Amino acid sequence: MASLVRSLQTQNLSPNLRLSWAANQKADAMCISQTPAEALKREWAEHGIDRYVKIIAGQEMGTKTEHLKFAAAGKYGPNKILMIGDALGDFKAAKSNNALFFRPILATRRRRGNGSTRKGSTVSSRALMQATTKPRS
Repeated sequence: MASLVRSLQTQNLSPNLRLSWAANQKADAMCISQTPAEALKREWAEHGIDRYVKIIAGQEMGTKTEHLKFAAAGKYGPNKILMIGDALGDFKAAKSNNALFFRPILATRRRRGNGSTRKGSTVSSRALMQATTKPRS
């Protein structure tokens, strides 16, 4: 999540994205991440997107599973919560809280400065793709 927000430094946020977030103020949106909260809050504020979420929760505040549980306990029924994420941990947090899951990007092998690829991200991506594309019973 932090890398996504940092990438905004070189791009302009789509006007449609800002309009969508502004129109969705009825939703209980939150940012949950394993990035330190101080860095999240700073980066989201720098880009003016902190106002679109009710809370920005970093690693010091618990796990993603705990964040979803505390935020949604007793408030929403099954299939009324949507977790958007790019990691297997995001999917597991959604699944353990009976939340829907959406992965907006396809992860690819990341190139390091020395030209080698980072295999760990590929394994996680493959596991996530398999976990999220199983047919529902």
